[in-house]
Amino acid sequence: MAQDGVRYAIVADIHSNVDALSAVMDSIAKDHVDRILCLGDIIGYNAAPAECLKMAMDHSVVCISGNHERFLTGATTIEPSVKKGTLDVLDWTKKTISPEQLEFITGLKRRSFVDNAYLMAHGSPRHEDEYVLTTQVMRDNILYVSNNFLGITVCFLGHTHAPLVVAQGKLETHFHEDRTLPIEDGKVYLINPGSVGQPRDGCPKAAYGVFDSGAKTMTIKRVDYDIAAAQKRVREAGFEERLAVRLAIGK
Repeated sequence: MAQDGVRYAIVADIHSNVDALSAVMDSIAKDHVDRILCLGDIIGYNAAPAECLKMAMDHSVVCISGNHERFLTGATTIEPSVKKGTLDVLDWTKKTISPEQLEFITGLKRRSFVDNAYLMAHGSPRHEDEYVLTTQVMRDNILYVSNNFLGITVCFLGHTHAPLVVAQGKLETHFHEDRTLPIEDGKVYLINPGSVGQPRDGCPKAAYGVFDSGAKTMTIKRVDYDIAAAQKRVREAGFEERLAVRLAIGK
């Protein structure tokens, strides 16, 4: 049963961007949340994996794995479509993080339930690596939750790097500034808080969410951070230039 009055900060797709994560954590500190949930992909693409993992572990963030964690540990087979630059970053990451951090990543669940009312997933409720991008996929997954997870009212998910709040008869995708939406009783929601470390919705600001179970609201927040510093880390690590460039355009 859901706990009344619990405030959750929801983060996803941090992708080793400690400059973005630091700004988000500073913002979360002002939100008076009770718990912080992370929907996977703490690592990958950017150049501060150890720092991001330390921050998550130090703050007792409740985490699940994303595809980048599973690629790194070998838990998920790497498809031929995965770009070489992405794999190069993962190889570099494995050499950079500590044995304790690798153990932490290896132990992460692929999905998790929160207070018997909410589900944490990376891709979608029905598949850990599914991209929830089309209305058909959204409808199918809402139905999947309704049919397979009795009592679950919200599934938090990531993977697409774009904020989303969707339920039957409701679809919200534009969150370039802070927005708060009501969560209606009797509906199943899919909620993506957007990406902390590599937004892809056309807005370069770091994104995260605050879910208030008492007020029945979901707020998507956007936070300015030092993009130039994050780009510098990427370039100094020798990663592909596209990984630095995309941070400034949010794509």
